[in-house]
Amino acid sequence: MIFMDEARIYVDLNERVDKDIFLLSKEDSKVDSKGNIVMFYENMPILIWSDDCDEEGNPDNLFADAVAIKADPRICSVWSCVKWWCRIDMSTLIHESERRARNR
Repeated sequence: MIFMDEARIYVDLNERVDKDIFLLSKEDSKVDSKGNIVMFYENMPILIWSDDCDEEGNPDNLFADAVAIKADPRICSVWSCVKWWCRIDMSTLIHESERRARNR
């Protein structure tokens, strides 16, 4: 079960552009975890989540703070179909189980 007290946007952490930059969206908007349509703008603060699992294969999603940034094909032309990337504050990256334990 996903513990999301706040609306979050899904990001696949396997789709990395740079050390802290990941693909966010091919469109100017994306539906968040609460079903809201989120319209992106440059340097927009966002909360993200990504699916992950623990050592035993049980779901243990990742959460982090990030900002939306316009994709720049000069940096990485491989992902030319993507309009938006996100820069993740890697110091905020936390597993769902850790977050739940901290909130007890």
